[in-house]
Amino acid sequence: MERRKALILRFTLIAFVIGLTATGCGSQNDGPPRIRYGEETCDRCRMIISEKRFAAAYRTESGELRKFDDLGCAALHQKEREETAAQFWGYDYEESGWLDSKQAFLVHSSELVTPMGYGIAILPTEAQASALAEKVNGQIVEFDNIYSTLQP
Repeated sequence: MERRKALILRFTLIAFVIGLTATGCGSQNDGPPRIRYGEETCDRCRMIISEKRFAAAYRTESGELRKFDDLGCAALHQKEREETAAQFWGYDYEESGWLDSKQAFLVHSSELVTPMGYGIAILPTEAQASALAEKVNGQIVEFDNIYSTLQP
């Protein structure tokens, strides 16, 4: 009887470990990426992604994840490759977390020193974006108009 309980326990433990492994190895298809800052490189310019508050990413319709050191790199990469982004994120300039780029507020200014010099920051509220725009002599830009601000 004890041997049977031990066998059942062993099989239960094995099933549990296999389940955890399968879950952990699955792809993350619905949310912003995890970036290893200081280690991973930008998918466009190949520079190391080191400044969290300027990081950006998008997921293609086929589920491929692209990571960038600058929101400008992300937008240009998507345009150049003619990829449709199912999801597109920028990291909050004030470093509170990932923001949906299409619902957030972008500020463009030549006074914003970003990794690749595109001068774009992303913020969650219009009030925060207005405050930053005033501080850096910038302007609030809608995500759909980002390409007109980029100068590669």
